[in-house]
Amino acid sequence: MGFWLLGERTFSLSTPGIAKFDFYGREFLRPYATFPHPNVLAGFMLMGIVILTSMKKEIMVFGATMLASLTILLTVSRVAILAGLVFATAVLTQSKARFLLLLAVIILLPILYTRFSSLANFDNLTFVRRGELSLIAIKIWATSPIFGVGLNNFIPTAADLLLSGPSRFLQPVHNIFLLALAETGIAGLAGLIILIGYPIYKSSKLNLFLWGVVFFLGMFDHYFLTLPQGYRLLFLIWGLTWRMLK
Repeated sequence: MGFWLLGERTFSLSTPGIAKFDFYGREFLRPYATFPHPNVLAGFMLMGIVILTSMKKEIMVFGATMLASLTILLTVSRVAILAGLVFATAVLTQSKARFLLLLAVIILLPILYTRFSSLANFDNLTFVRRGELSLIAIKIWATSPIFGVGLNNFIPTAADLLLSGPSRFLQPVHNIFLLALAETGIAGLAGLIILIGYPIYKSSKLNLFLWGVVFFLGMFDHYFLTLPQGYRLLFLIWGLTWRMLK
């Protein structure tokens, strides 16, 4: 929308490496807002929805939830949409509003179908790249299994490997656990598991939903450990968890 003063960057469909969405032959620019990638925007909105469910169902909370849900849909982030559908199903299973979820899915089926079916044809490179990054993470970890190769050293260590596609896809592995394993070894991975696992162990049902979303998103993306907005969000959730436990 051009809110440059708030941090929104200027780009278009022709910007190299920009995130796009192919809707039956027409390309659309996926929304970034003030985030580094649409997937991060979707993750932020999904966390917001989970937190809002703990509040009284006032009209402002309901409106914010609907706007956040619409934003997730516009980002067409596959992982966030799947996690959102699972969460909505769990929340609305015993509710009279469960038929609304089914109706929404039916209405949105054309968008959901083209987004997910693309993985089987023209968009399968995302699977190939993620698979290669995962294998590289294992190879990097094998060189230093106890303490890893050091924080932020995944890309420099993998820079000499040519990945699939027209150019090298030099990004952190899209899995926070493999990333922690490669950069900080078994010691760092154990710390991450304790960091996430202990709040889950002590958590209420709502906290389980929150950390379930973090775990699911973290299995398919890296921003919780690599981007400022990502790890701020992670520790915001961590802090809110302890606040709710008290």
